[in-house]
Amino acid sequence: MEEALSRNPILIYEQDADGENRYVYYGETARGRLLAIVLTERDNRIRVITAYALDAGQKRDYLERRTRGEWKPMSKKTEQTTRTPKFANGDEEASWWASTEGRRFVERRSAAGTSKKQKGSPLVAGLTRASSVRIALRLAAPDLDKARVIAGRKGIGYQTLLKMLVHEGLRREARRL
Repeated sequence: MEEALSRNPILIYEQDADGENRYVYYGETARGRLLAIVLTERDNRIRVITAYALDAGQKRDYLERRTRGEWKPMSKKTEQTTRTPKFANGDEEASWWASTEGRRFVERRSAAGTSKKQKGSPLVAGLTRASSVRIALRLAAPDLDKARVIAGRKGIGYQTLLKMLVHEGLRREARRL
């Protein structure tokens, strides 16, 4: 998911859900896998709610937008009153976004646009600006196991978790200097 978000994803729409912005991006991995990623920001971190492979209609939409050069957030002028339902918990929300109904909602919102100017997630924008460099890092096996467990609880990959921890630690240390 992080790879797709760091490779110039296309913002499909954003919406306020109980005071918290939800962003839906279409992105592509280096291997060409096309993903829809629903995320929010909490405590200056990206929290992925769900991600799933694009269906045929979404792939067509993504490729058309990419061909037109829609690398930047979009702004369309259409009134749209459809809202996401209220969710009891994160699992219920993730299931809804990945369901047929959730996908249709994304398609309707994508086709109809929104009257609010879309900016997208500042944290995702930061991912696309920063170039990544591959490194090899040796970790103690128990630390790696712990990272995998924590990442699993958060619903993200362990490498993404480690990258986030390094980024936060470096930022914290830079403030101390």
